[in-house]
Amino acid sequence: MLIDIRSFSVLVDSKNALKLILIKLKESLTLRILLKSSIKLVLTIRVASSEQRELFQRASERISNLTWIRYGSDGSRLHFYDDVNKTVGKLPKNVNLEQMRYEIEGRRRAGDLCPEILFSDSSDGFILERKVSVKSNVVDELIYLETLMLISKRVRSDRKQSVKEYLLTYERAPYLDLIYDVAIKNGPSQVSISLCHGDLWRGNICEVTGSSPIVLDWEYCGEFIYTSDIWFFVFSKWFVKRRHVNTSFYNELSNVLSLIFEVEFKRPFVIWLHMMHLFERISHHLKLGKDSDSVEIVFLESALKRSVRPLL
Repeated sequence: MLIDIRSFSVLVDSKNALKLILIKLKESLTLRILLKSSIKLVLTIRVASSEQRELFQRASERISNLTWIRYGSDGSRLHFYDDVNKTVGKLPKNVNLEQMRYEIEGRRRAGDLCPEILFSDSSDGFILERKVSVKSNVVDELIYLETLMLISKRVRSDRKQSVKEYLLTYERAPYLDLIYDVAIKNGPSQVSISLCHGDLWRGNICEVTGSSPIVLDWEYCGEFIYTSDIWFFVFSKWFVKRRHVNTSFYNELSNVLSLIFEVEFKRPFVIWLHMMHLFERISHHLKLGKDSDSVEIVFLESALKRSVRPLL
């Protein structure tokens, strides 16, 4: 029997359900969280629908020892777990072959800084990767910075483009009208465009037993203004708490950018970059199928509108 555990956003065969539940409950940091998780588990467990059973069956034909499917991570991909062969399959809900090419190329350049790709299928964007035994998220800020430097060095591939031309690549994106004139008036005439990870926050940089840190979740990889990954690494501390930025954010972003790229980043340019990267992130995530009314997109839209004000 196939079970839908909605509080975990997971489809799991009944024979593996107990194993999965124990894994998830062990992630609880406190007794209070454990109790809340247990109550939610009881209230949200269901027999899977016929559509979900069909999905599990189709996935089983591709992954012989399918253990469970996670369907609610960030809304853009399904994750298939094979706990026997220690693999993870990832299937986008909306196929975007351009993004897939970026992801495979970015991961190739990153080398041992990301999980090994075992198989990929360009017909639907499916990627099968080797599962890594993550020990924990990194706690040493210096390791974070060293990983940022390595990713930037390995993945970066600068291509100069005028700001006008770059913005026109987003000609159908929402909010282009809001930022276009402001971006042209207040920014440089040219920018460096580079391949970037696209979602490089602390939760995606993990320690692995017996290995250097590893960078996970490359599904938002793409070409952006070259500072994109460093910007999101800093901005994510505000973003995860849904806090709007202040002076300390701009100071930290300026310092980290200056450290990574070994040039001075002055405040007006950093403010401009913040606006541009918010616009890039909204546009890219919507293009890849994220819901426009999701909590993340709504917050980013609010942050974008606020980011324009200092430049008017």
